[in-house]
Amino acid sequence: MAVPISLMDCSNHAELAEMLALEVGRVDILVNAAGYTRRIAHHNLKEMTPAVFNELLLANVGGTFSLTRALLPLLQKSGAGVVINISSVSAFTGLGSNVAYCAAKAGIDTLTKSLSRAFGPQVRFLCVSPAAVDTEFVAGRSRQELERKALDSPLGRIVTPEDVALSVLACVTHLKTATGTSIVIDGGHSL
Repeated sequence: MAVPISLMDCSNHAELAEMLALEVGRVDILVNAAGYTRRIAHHNLKEMTPAVFNELLLANVGGTFSLTRALLPLLQKSGAGVVINISSVSAFTGLGSNVAYCAAKAGIDTLTKSLSRAFGPQVRFLCVSPAAVDTEFVAGRSRQELERKALDSPLGRIVTPEDVALSVLACVTHLKTATGTSIVIDGGHSL
């Protein structure tokens, strides 16, 4: 069952958990793939106000925490629950659409490690960390920009949404001994 839900409205998270408890009784897989960003140059702290910074943190890491927290009892009932957080190479390169986005993704990575220690072996937690993906996620990013970045990477190819989806699938089906780690899918961009 795929359920779209706002990460900004934490009250919906408990409601979702109640609904899933009644309808299915457990959660086997949670993929935290939502978030957003906007392009703000890292040196532009005038535009990166504390309000904008906090909003981006809430959307990209606070909501992920809240939803995971609400669904954790159902993931534990699974006996083999897995949480996949979509992060980014921005978490460890410090390069990305803005400083708040980089900080939020670093928060996702650390949250993943902390939760894996606290809730294993019942639940596994992993990150999938792509470089720029061929989507319109970052407003104003052109296809030429994606191609230029790809040419500078060892594999010379753009990361696609299908690459991300297959990595998530691999985390669930093939990486059974992995937890608390990031699966980097960037074509070598971060090398």
